[in-house]
Amino acid sequence: QTEPIDVMHYFWNDKQWPANRAPQIADVLLEGKRAAQNIHVNADKELTISYKSTDADGDPLNIRVEVMKEATDRQDGGDKEYRPTPIDGLFVSEVSGKVVFKSPTESGAYRAFVYVLDGNNHAATANIPFYVD
Repeated sequence: QTEPIDVMHYFWNDKQWPANRAPQIADVLLEGKRAAQNIHVNADKELTISYKSTDADGDPLNIRVEVMKEATDRQDGGDKEYRPTPIDGLFVSEVSGKVVFKSPTESGAYRAFVYVLDGNNHAATANIPFYVD
């Protein structure tokens, strides 16, 4: 479950939050830039995603990162889109809200996904696009 499910629960249950809430991710930056800043990077370079994650219940959070080519399967109206395959071997480290990974070696459009998991079947996710020159 993610935060939108928690919000629906809140409004559908007399403004009572669920017993355990989903974590949150905010302020996601890649190399200090926001997604809308048209991020270009060099191939095979260490990059840093910084973010802030919180959990209203104080649950310990686990982080997972995936990098994949930008999706090209664009459908309409809820039709199934095929998810690109994550690229293995790029993750370097994660410490205190910063994830370090290597940029892919092939030029093109990519997207990095950050998943924060609370161990109670709740998650938050954020992603940021970038282009490898």
